[in-house]
Amino acid sequence: MKLKKRGNAERIEDLYSYELDERESYAFDIKNAGDMIKEAIAAGRPVTIIGDYDADGVTASAIMVSMLTILGTKPKVRLPLRFTEGYGMNLTMIDELPENSLLITVDNGITAHEAVRAAKAKGIQVIITDHHLPDMEDGEPVLPEADCIIDPHLEEITGDPGYDYYSYCGAGVALMIAEQLLGKDFEGLDPLYGYAAVATVADVMPLTGHNRGILKRGIRAIKEHRVSEGLYQICNKQLKLYEQPAELNPLAAISGVDISYSLAPALNAPSRMVEHTVEGFGYVQDGGDGAKIAYAALTAGRKNSEAMTNVLVDYNRQRKEEAEKGYETVKKVIKDKHLENDEVLVVYVPDLKPGLLGVYAGKLETEYHVPAIVLYGHEVCHGSCRSTENINIRDVLAQASDLLISFGGHAGAAGITLPEENIPALARRLNTICFGTRSEDLDKDTLFYDLEIDASQIQAVEDYMVDYLMPFGEANPEPEFLIRGFDVQYVRNLAGKTLRLDTYGFSAIRFQVDAKELAEKFQVGDSIDLVGKVSLNCFRGVARPQIVVDGYVGPDGEVF
Repeated sequence: MKLKKRGNAERIEDLYSYELDERESYAFDIKNAGDMIKEAIAAGRPVTIIGDYDADGVTASAIMVSMLTILGTKPKVRLPLRFTEGYGMNLTMIDELPENSLLITVDNGITAHEAVRAAKAKGIQVIITDHHLPDMEDGEPVLPEADCIIDPHLEEITGDPGYDYYSYCGAGVALMIAEQLLGKDFEGLDPLYGYAAVATVADVMPLTGHNRGILKRGIRAIKEHRVSEGLYQICNKQLKLYEQPAELNPLAAISGVDISYSLAPALNAPSRMVEHTVEGFGYVQDGGDGAKIAYAALTAGRKNSEAMTNVLVDYNRQRKEEAEKGYETVKKVIKDKHLENDEVLVVYVPDLKPGLLGVYAGKLETEYHVPAIVLYGHEVCHGSCRSTENINIRDVLAQASDLLISFGGHAGAAGITLPEENIPALARRLNTICFGTRSEDLDKDTLFYDLEIDASQIQAVEDYMVDYLMPFGEANPEPEFLIRGFDVQYVRNLAGKTLRLDTYGFSAIRFQVDAKELAEKFQVGDSIDLVGKVSLNCFRGVARPQIVVDGYVGPDGEVF
């Protein structure tokens, strides 16, 4: 593998030239939603929140319930069944609602035309809060007949000046509504920021503009225990906050990577693994499946938070085990059918567990660097799609809509339903549309870095990133460093799959390798060069800089 510098930056300050605007003053127009909510509460009308089963939908529901409770009512929450209902509001949900009530959606509803019509026929007021794109016809948005619609992307399309930032997740939209109704100085906003911070990363929103402010404030609230007891306990368990020094900067303690790889999967796990009432959790009976378990864990009080966190963690463990087995099956189908060189991977495994389709598609996209669709079922099949940065999978699917029963999503991810007999034709169509877009070979044999530094600069680099650049995530990626002069003090093989090299004051760790074989290449006293990301490792109350290694540089300049 070859080593190549990505740009021309000579200082870490030069790495981020785009605007990371973090204004605290912003415009967010909630139109007449506030008056409708206050009137419903004053009249004693029932209020129902319809959310979604993923981390964004669950946290958005928690934000909206928190706000409404503070305003004086106790709403019901209805989360969809991932397997049997799928994403968004449906007619079954509307049938469950009392007449002349108020319905508020979070993280869905912008395309729920039929469900909204049914709700209006029952005399139900409908407020849609969403962040997805509306249906379009002849370049114009086609909207449900709701009483009020709050969707920043809709305003972006129409050019309405009511908003000055558009890239919120569903929970971010709910947070802005809560902040407008409760007041920006309301002392109880921190727990809501904690929910929105998790969702902003989990839903892969760009960490620019006001999203950075949400994430920073939310992370601080979590670290300083100013969030719901449930959210704090989940973070404490998944991120091992108990091992961190109390004085550690919150932005160094909780990273976007931590949320993305540890918190979000745990919140998504129950809805992927279970769709029935779990003994001992009666609140699941009130409309919902495993997503209600995630919701209950997030919002749990001191009495139940530890038990609910343990339930969440156990489902996450089951998800990991099931995902490993299922992914091997998916990979075998690719090998047996010789799909490795396809421009779009369309993999059909009839008996896969449906809740993990998105996990498999995401892993395939990462491994093969092409859009991936994983399908299951018989006769009528369902699939989950994940795409690369250079291909808008929703637009591609639109060009094959005649083969589909339904589809929906956005540029990077989508869901589809189609007849089993159409799967081969879909694979051919998508590969034709995307012919010549495969990017795998461009970076296959190259490891890129952003800046060259000396190993003695690690602490200064970490401090600068905490002060100015964190949190990292979508649209604000972690820099990759070429680190010169790492003096090896210890060589440690950890469980056969992790190699750790220690020097004075910090370490360099590499995951998912043959640690025994790799360890033989290094001797105590060696001075080596390596490529990786700079982070912190917290253990037993001590925080030390750590390099997460992506490659070592040999004497000939080759990377291994």
